[in-house]
Amino acid sequence: MKQAINDAVTDSYNTIASREGYPPLDSPLEIIIPKQRGFGDFSCNVAMILAKKLKQNPRDIAAKLCSELKNQPLLSDISVAGPGFINMTVDPLKWIDALGAILIKDKSYGALDVGKGRSVMVEFVSANPTGPLHIGHGRGAAVGDCIARILRKAGYDVHSEYYLNDVGLQMDNLGMSAISRARELSGLSFEEQAYKGDYIKEIAGDFLKEYGEGVLENSDLLATARKFTAETILEGIRNDLGDFRVFFNEWFSEATLHEEGEVDKTIDSLLGNSHIYEKEEALWLKTEPAGDEKDRVVRRANGITTYLAADMAYHKNKLDRGFDLILNIWGADHHGYIPRMKAVMMALGADPDRLEVRLVQMVSLKRGGAIVPMSTRSGVFTTLREIIDEVGVDATRYFFLMRSSDSHLDFDVDLAKKRSDENPVFYIQYAHARCVNIFATARERKVKTGDVNHIDKSHLNGESQLRLIRKLLELPDVVAYCARTFQPHPLTGYLTELSAAFHQFYSHNRVVSEDPERTKSLLALVDATRITLRNGLELLGVTAPDRM
Repeated sequence: MKQAINDAVTDSYNTIASREGYPPLDSPLEIIIPKQRGFGDFSCNVAMILAKKLKQNPRDIAAKLCSELKNQPLLSDISVAGPGFINMTVDPLKWIDALGAILIKDKSYGALDVGKGRSVMVEFVSANPTGPLHIGHGRGAAVGDCIARILRKAGYDVHSEYYLNDVGLQMDNLGMSAISRARELSGLSFEEQAYKGDYIKEIAGDFLKEYGEGVLENSDLLATARKFTAETILEGIRNDLGDFRVFFNEWFSEATLHEEGEVDKTIDSLLGNSHIYEKEEALWLKTEPAGDEKDRVVRRANGITTYLAADMAYHKNKLDRGFDLILNIWGADHHGYIPRMKAVMMALGADPDRLEVRLVQMVSLKRGGAIVPMSTRSGVFTTLREIIDEVGVDATRYFFLMRSSDSHLDFDVDLAKKRSDENPVFYIQYAHARCVNIFATARERKVKTGDVNHIDKSHLNGESQLRLIRKLLELPDVVAYCARTFQPHPLTGYLTELSAAFHQFYSHNRVVSEDPERTKSLLALVDATRITLRNGLELLGVTAPDRM
């Protein structure tokens, strides 16, 4: 409907422009839904935007547009408000007519073609395989997976990827940490190492079971321990993400870039085109022009390459695979890394705008109204596995997604476990279950449902019905906005509002009644609600239960 309004305003302006010699519109219209129903269904500020260009009073421009818009059969009321807002009310029957599209499209409702098949690489989580995923990683997983789902719905060709940082000193430290705990378990002397926590001790125990205590005397002990520990942790990460309904098209190993010489090749190619220079026997990438604080080392004086060098090769690999857009979902601590990667894109000869980065802020757990202290450095943290086992996958995913990813999140465990309307995910799922139950009641009473084109639409003309229909028809606009901004949280807010509109409708209407025509009409509205809730929850990776 918003697109229909956009087209109506555009057509009306073009008619006036043709008649009076105005210039064409050179930017998209902003069509908004007023918060107060008294301002109509939609509002547009195009007159104020055009005022300077046309050198006219915005209210005069708005009045001309209103006069032209009156020829549009879509609208029942048009008015000018304030400095030049155009408020528009859609003919109620047009809302009701649009309801049929939801029932016809069913599972494809909400799907768009704004992406036009363009390829997008979404890289997310990419946590170092040095320990189990904690709740911060879990939030990144939910955000990245939901964005990928939304982009697919919006018509993009999406490839999801997990980048494994499986080389370097951190992996040696991981192996040594496991060896230290294995020595402790064997009653031998040991030194505390970098990685702590019970998970290292558990892995060390499994390591000894696998190889026996004699392995501690082997000359290749570090390599063996490093490989075993990393593979064990990675298997746990895969399992946790799979149970969290997060799957990747590819798990990309950083080690392959080194093994195939791609890191050195990338450095050499950029050294040849002056994006990399030598200073103090080290090689530096020019990142300052892209907004970084200073240029960055990619190969140290001792010949060892940095993390940035591997990331350069990785992003060259992404570009070589032909993705139109590269979207990285990173932790908030990577904020300073963004200009460096923009510099890498420019150095590789690519438009830096082909790289988009979204940051995911950390999560704090709240129990009994108090924040639970955590420290990843000391190994005291809540894992993703622990929280999904406690509150369930649905609540965990929804709570991770209900706030903008670039804002800190307090995860209220007590609220997430509640089975009441206070819990937003329960509230939404209950609305879906109620829709299903209404149809179960209709079947029990042998009520015949009718084709949406053969129902008495007058039964859908009440305020609660129209409020619900308006909200149902917003889903495509919400999907488009989320796809454009790479932020999933507006979808959680939309589903909450939709559920509220449905619960209000339900409280004012007896759906299955002795009036067969009214029943058919209201059942069509309930079915459209069920479809929309299900499709929206699917984009969040949350189930739509038939009963609660």
